[in-house]
Amino acid sequence: KKAMIDKRLKDSPRSTVLVAEDDPADRELIRRALRDRDHPVKIVHDGAAVVEYIAACFRPDAGRPVPGLIILDLNMPRLSGREVMMELGRSPITDSVPVVVFSSSDSDSDVRACYELGCRSYVVKPTDLQPFLTALNGIVSYWLDLVEAPPLRSH
Repeated sequence: KKAMIDKRLKDSPRSTVLVAEDDPADRELIRRALRDRDHPVKIVHDGAAVVEYIAACFRPDAGRPVPGLIILDLNMPRLSGREVMMELGRSPITDSVPVVVFSSSDSDSDVRACYELGCRSYVVKPTDLQPFLTALNGIVSYWLDLVEAPPLRSH
């Protein structure tokens, strides 16, 4: 099993953006913001779907790439963004795939807790359309086009 995980990590193109957002209006804005990017975007509706997606990346028959970036809303059904980060902390991708929280919450306790759980950035969702689109494109550009991520490794 470890050899299979090592191969999946090594062979992944790491360009996919995995977004977890439960609000239909925000999902549509995210699609709109990222539609012309060179990176494929996978949007899921809740936190549990993120954990399921990541687990599926490591199944032998997956054919699903390990994402290069995970963008998480905080307040979602089934599993919250915080709970997702706790689960991802047990995953072999944790060290190499940045998790960015994109939330309407500007609470100091949320920000602190998310950084303690391993998020790499915390961005408060702008309420106006153009800043919302600009923020999302900035997140993707920074993490997938500018930053050189460390190699993926299994645990």
